[in-house]
Amino acid sequence: MGSRPEATEVDAPVPPCPSTPNCARLRVAVGATPLTVTEAVQNVFNGLGDSGLGEPTAYVPTPGGALASFSVGPFEDDVVIEVEPAPQGSILWVRSASRSGRSDLGVNARRADRIVAAIASWLPPEAMPTD
Repeated sequence: MGSRPEATEVDAPVPPCPSTPNCARLRVAVGATPLTVTEAVQNVFNGLGDSGLGEPTAYVPTPGGALASFSVGPFEDDVVIEVEPAPQGSILWVRSASRSGRSDLGVNARRADRIVAAIASWLPPEAMPTD
C-alpha cells in the first residue's frame, strides 16, 4: 500500500481528527474513477469477500462513500469514507474515530488501514499507490 501521511487538508470532505490518539484519518490517491472506487466501497461493506473488518453495527451507503459504526466491546467507533474526483482518478478519504475516551490502542488506525486494503482488493492493482 505504501506510506500515507496523515491528512491535513482544510477542505477535506471528512472531519479532522481531534488531538487525542483515538482517531485516524487517511487520504489516498487512487488511479480509478470515483464511481469505480465507490462501488468497491459498497462491495466491501455489503459483505462481498472477506474484508477482515468484522460486521458493522450500522452501515449507510452515501453517493460518494459510506458511513458505518463498529462496536469494540462497550466502545462504539464511527467510520466515514468519501471518494472525490481527482485529475488522475480519485482521492479516497477514510476516517475512523472512537466516540468516547482518549486512546483506542491503535484500533482506529488499524481499521482505517484495513478499510483501504479491502477497497484496494476490489480495484485493479495498478490503481493503488505503491510508494
